[in-house]
Amino acid sequence: MELRNIGRIFWKWLWLIALGAVVAGGVTFFVSTRSTPIYRASTQI
Repeated sequence: MELRNIGRIFWKWLWLIALGAVVAGGVTFFVSTRSTPIYRASTQI
Protein backbone atom coordinates (compact mmCIF):
# COMPACT_ATOMS: atom_id res chain seq x y z
CA MET A 1 0.00 0.00 0.00
CA GLU A 2 1.22 3.42 -0.86
CA LEU A 3 1.14 6.30 1.56
CA ARG A 4 -1.27 8.09 -0.76
CA ASN A 5 -3.79 5.23 -0.50
CA ILE A 6 -3.51 5.17 3.29
CA GLY A 7 -4.11 8.93 3.40
CA ARG A 8 -7.12 8.59 1.12
CA ILE A 9 -8.65 5.88 3.32
CA PHE A 10 -8.00 7.97 6.45
CA TRP A 11 -9.58 11.05 4.84
CA LYS A 12 -12.61 9.02 3.75
CA TRP A 13 -13.29 7.79 7.30
CA LEU A 14 -12.25 10.96 9.13
CA TRP A 15 -15.88 11.94 9.76
CA LEU A 16 -16.50 8.64 11.55
CA ILE A 17 -13.41 9.04 13.72
CA ALA A 18 -14.46 12.60 14.63
CA LEU A 19 -18.03 11.50 15.34
CA GLY A 20 -16.79 8.75 17.65
CA ALA A 21 -14.61 11.23 19.55
CA VAL A 22 -17.51 13.68 19.95
CA VAL A 23 -19.91 10.96 21.11
CA ALA A 24 -17.38 9.58 23.59
CA GLY A 25 -16.73 13.07 24.96
CA GLY A 26 -20.44 13.76 25.28
CA VAL A 27 -21.13 10.50 27.09
CA THR A 28 -18.20 11.11 29.43
CA PHE A 29 -19.44 14.63 30.21
CA PHE A 30 -23.00 13.42 30.81
CA VAL A 31 -21.94 10.60 33.12
CA SER A 32 -19.55 12.81 35.10
CA THR A 33 -22.17 15.51 35.67
CA ARG A 34 -24.82 12.98 36.75
CA SER A 35 -22.69 11.01 39.20
CA THR A 36 -22.73 11.80 42.89
CA PRO A 37 -19.33 13.02 44.05
CA ILE A 38 -17.69 10.79 46.64
CA TYR A 39 -14.88 12.25 48.68
CA ARG A 40 -12.50 10.11 50.65
CA ALA A 41 -9.35 11.16 52.42
CA SER A 42 -6.99 9.34 54.69
CA THR A 43 -3.82 10.23 56.45
CA GLN A 44 -1.28 8.27 58.42
CA ILE A 45 1.58 9.44 60.59
